[in-house]
Amino acid sequence: MSGRGKREKVLRADAARWRDKVCADIASAAGCAAMSEHRISAQLVNDVVNAVVGYIAAGEDRVANYRRNSRRRRAAEYLAARGHVEILAGDLIRPVGVRGDELVWW
Repeated sequence: MSGRGKREKVLRADAARWRDKVCADIASAAGCAAMSEHRISAQLVNDVVNAVVGYIAAGEDRVANYRRNSRRRRAAEYLAARGHVEILAGDLIRPVGVRGDELVWW
């Protein structure tokens, strides 16, 4: 397997692990209570999580989260409150805990 193939395989695995961790938290009682506090649905959070997973699998460490959509912003705030993303300046969020809190750079 080439270096690029190994990198892609690792990135996909990192993305899958991050998604599994976040989905387990969403399904927990504490996660559901936090969603109610942020007034968002599990479907909206899953939509944002899926977008983040696509960026992780592509090797990106920042994800554009459009401010003009207040629902997506609330979902990002929920994920940040639960420790899954970090909200950066502007419309960017960064997934936390992907691989030792850092993405793989080759």
